[in-house]
Amino acid sequence: MPIFQPHCRLCRQPLPPERRWRQVCDGCGDAYEKLLAEIRAADVALGWGGDPRAAYLRCVEAIAAADRLEIYGRAGISVPGQTDPETLRRHFADLARSYAIAVAGRNEKLPYGQKTGLPPLRASRPRQAAGRAACRACGENRPVNGAGFCHACIRRATSFSRREMEDYARSHSVRGLSEHAWRTATLDWKLRGGK
Repeated sequence: MPIFQPHCRLCRQPLPPERRWRQVCDGCGDAYEKLLAEIRAADVALGWGGDPRAAYLRCVEAIAAADRLEIYGRAGISVPGQTDPETLRRHFADLARSYAIAVAGRNEKLPYGQKTGLPPLRASRPRQAAGRAACRACGENRPVNGAGFCHACIRRATSFSRREMEDYARSHSVRGLSEHAWRTATLDWKLRGGK
């Protein structure tokens, strides 16, 4: 047995002489390949169309998988042709935005109690919160509508126009509000039926 036995760069276990990966053990290398396969499968599945909300959730999961690729990059592991995590994140974020617009279009025709919500783009998976009041999108214990989504997630799945922002500004004071605060207030006003 050598004095300086190499160790896996990720889990720090001693590396056996027979292995498929150079710097990591087979378990960590297999997990890396599985992660890449998950990202590729998400990208292929997104090309099939279907439900925009399900596609948005698939993008959220792909972004979380791209985040997990970072540890392999820091360990010096990569597969030829693999795209760097930041490019993958941008790609899936752009796709997610287009699906969010489609969800918002569907929500436009529904009353508040039937609107669906979207989790934040950087959420890895919806947390399983205790109780029936847990939001189906973000998993937080907040008041939900009849479809099971909290106001924040419904707001995320709602579109608005510049005209609606101006309508809000005519009936409310927007002095001192940042652009973000004005948008949020406009969305809340729209979700309350413009009242």
